[in-house]
Amino acid sequence: IIYNPRQLSQIFCATENGIYLSNNYGANWQLIDYQKLKTPIYALAIAQSDSSRLFGGGYQTGLYISNNSGQNWILLSNELQSQTILSIAI
Repeated sequence: IIYNPRQLSQIFCATENGIYLSNNYGANWQLIDYQKLKTPIYALAIAQSDSSRLFGGGYQTGLYISNNSGQNWILLSNELQSQTILSIAI
């Protein structure tokens, strides 16, 4: 679970079923971009310099980046594609 340091009401949670987003301190959650990403994400990080930039990683799927708060994801590196990412520190 990570929160947006610039908008404290915004929380992201990575699960086996996808990434969930809450914009009201966790009172309600919505699933974001699981079908486009096509892989479970187990680790999340948010860039301090740009709160719409997220990094995600999963089991043997590599490292992904989103520049729009998780709405779309791009594989960051083909070399990392088969690696398991379980934590991310920025």
